[in-house]
Formats: sequence, structure tokens, C-alpha cells
Amino acid sequence: MANHEVVGEILKIMEFWFKLGVSGFRIDTAHAVTNPIDVEHTDFIDLYTLFKKMNDLL
Repeated sequence: MANHEVVGEILKIMEFWFKLGVSGFRIDTAHAVTNPIDVEHTDFIDLYTLFKKMNDLL
């Protein structure tokens, strides 16, 4: 991942909300994965790794 500290914080925030009972999250930039033609400078391997870490936490 490009910034391990940021990924760690994202996962901590997810854990916080899970403990409060949230049942899901919205990803506002999912278009970057579904339509990569319009997105420049995106490392899709990093995105996949981030989404995998988020899914593993679920």
C-alpha cells in the first residue's frame, strides 16, 4: 500500500463503527475500480489490496 499508516487508520475507523453496530460502509470512489478509463495515476493493485484488507476485517 502507498501509505501503511493511512490504511491502518481506515481499518481502526471501521473497527470503531463495527463495535457500535454499523452493518456496512459506502465507498464513494468505487467508480475508480469500475471505470478505470477516466482515472489517471491510480494503482489498481493498491486498491485491490486495500479492499481485500477491508473485506478481511469484515
